[in-house]
Amino acid sequence: MSSRKLKIYALYFGDKFVDIGTARELCEKHKIEMTTFRWHTSKIARERLAKTKNPTGVIVVEIGEEER
Repeated sequence: MSSRKLKIYALYFGDKFVDIGTARELCEKHKIEMTTFRWHTSKIARERLAKTKNPTGVIVVEIGEEER
């Protein structure tokens, strides 16, 4: 049986931790479209959020990999 490595992400709203899991798990649990989720993982999304006066948007951070 081969194992797969899945990326694990942390989901934040502003500076408040919300959840941790794979992209699919977080999208299903929090009703986020996968394309929206992927946008929030991008460098440009983080840069745009950092430029705002009140950065309270969704932040997704890759924190590692897990074998399943």
